Amino acid sequence: MRPEVKRGIVSWIVKAIVGLVFFGAILFVAAGRLDWVWAWVFLGLFAAVSVTNVVILIPTSPELLAERAKGIRANTKGWDKIIVSLAAGLLPMAAWLIAGLDVRYGWSPPMSLALHLAGAVGFVLGWAILLWATASNPFFEPTVRIQEERGQRVARGGPYRYVRHPGYVGGIVYQLATPFLLGSW
Repeated sequence: MRPEVKRGIVSWIVKAIVGLVFFGAILFVAAGRLDWVWAWVFLGLFAAVSVTNVVILIPTSPELLAERAKGIRANTKGWDKIIVSLAAGLLPMAAWLIAGLDVRYGWSPPMSLALHLAGAVGFVLGWAILLWATASNPFFEPTVRIQEERGQRVARGGPYRYVRHPGYVGGIVYQLATPFLLGSW
């Protein structure tokens, strides 16, 4: 493995750890307490997804993991940078913040265990679809960008046999499931 790929993988792992701590801070500061079980479940599942991502990609496509560590690239269209920043950044964080405030102030009636568990299943299912798409497409990036420098070609295997943008499908599923997992209407 080339040294720049190793550095990219380490960078991705560090960013994932920092992100997990940041996500926890959003949830627990908003909730005003650390004994929120469903926030811990959410963080545990997120950590498991991150580890699974590394375990899948290091043996199959370490270059992809290193590329993804670079974040949004300069030649990405401006409109796409805005959409990704909202869809993968601001809106999920707003949902976590609102769920935490909901726990703190009791805005929603309690949610049944079955709905929490359904949220957990949806979260895992959404991430499974997203990880399958990532593993099936060596050019998978969060934005629309033609990767001429890497000889990009259209992905046709894995979930791409069924839907053109499986990463979006997975992202939508896990983001819609998250409020149920966290117990916030």
